[in-house]
Amino acid sequence: MKPPRKAEPTDKIMTGNPGAPRPVIKPHPQTLSAEAGHSVEGIVLPPSNTPTLIHVGLHKTASTSLQHIWLKMANMAPMSPTFAAGMLDLLHEAVASDTVINLSPLKDEPMFLNTGDDADKWQVFSTEALSVFKWLTTPPAEVARIYFDRQVDLFTRLCPNAHILIVVREPQAWVKSIYMQYLKTGGTLTFRRFLLVHGADLRFVLAVDRLKAAWASRYGGDRVHILPFELFRDDPSHFFAELHARTGIPRPPAALLTTHLNISLNAREGEFLRKTNEFMALLTKSESLDDASRAMLNKVKPVVAATLRSEIQHHKHSLLSRTASKLTPAPAHGGLTADMQTFIRDRFIPMLAVETGDLCGYLENYANTEP
Repeated sequence: MKPPRKAEPTDKIMTGNPGAPRPVIKPHPQTLSAEAGHSVEGIVLPPSNTPTLIHVGLHKTASTSLQHIWLKMANMAPMSPTFAAGMLDLLHEAVASDTVINLSPLKDEPMFLNTGDDADKWQVFSTEALSVFKWLTTPPAEVARIYFDRQVDLFTRLCPNAHILIVVREPQAWVKSIYMQYLKTGGTLTFRRFLLVHGADLRFVLAVDRLKAAWASRYGGDRVHILPFELFRDDPSHFFAELHARTGIPRPPAALLTTHLNISLNAREGEFLRKTNEFMALLTKSESLDDASRAMLNKVKPVVAATLRSEIQHHKHSLLSRTASKLTPAPAHGGLTADMQTFIRDRFIPMLAVETGDLCGYLENYANTEP
């Protein structure tokens, strides 16, 4: 692997159809002033020139680790997960009803976890959900356009002075990590079947040029930054130095950079979860169950899945973990499907080359990964 080096940012934007103009997004009539104490639907905000980072994922690119680091920094104000969940619910409701999002139901919910009078404190909005419509669901093209337009409209009302961070990952490792997450949430498909069923959904997420174009339409291409997950994994200090150079966001002290990435499941552990999920799904469909028993099992099923996942993931030497690895044959996952490999070669890699140059020295590793 070549040592990472700093990539030069570029303003160039790509879209799914480079020849087609993006629709003009009209600003919301409620504009923000730069005065302290302005509000949006009853939510009092810091001055609109407060420095802000909007971190939009992607999924499975160390988002949780990044959030933990920002939470521990005194000069950072991360968004409350409760506020984030409520905001996303309201966003989906607005898209479904074709209305402008109204945040007034959240006016009594703190927006940030850390508060204070530090004028230099950075706001951080961080949620992977901003990079997708719904988990493993590709919306119709018009719904996707409306969803991301409304999303960007909302944030330009909340924080006009923002930088946007998109973190990407070597695509084959990313797909396998997404599959493991699917199994953790009750999935039953084999890896091959998962690729056939959800291939379009995975490609939709990997179309990072679409995501960048949506945010750049309001904030400008020079404020949308793409960094590799592998840089954070290999050298967290370099990752935050790169982010600081592009945005000015404070770098965390060295003591905070010991945060570990989430522990991944191996192939055998994933297959054990899949078989267990499959068994629970079959059990809930049994004709011998009465309605009350079926309802109870449907409530218990996610609890069982979460318990097994936690035990296997965090207690590698427990009896359950050792039994799962011993009894479960290693699945033959194989490589990616031909259409996924074609997408990565002909769309994903060239897009990253245009948007990032060499992706801080990692793009060659993305392109040279064996199927």
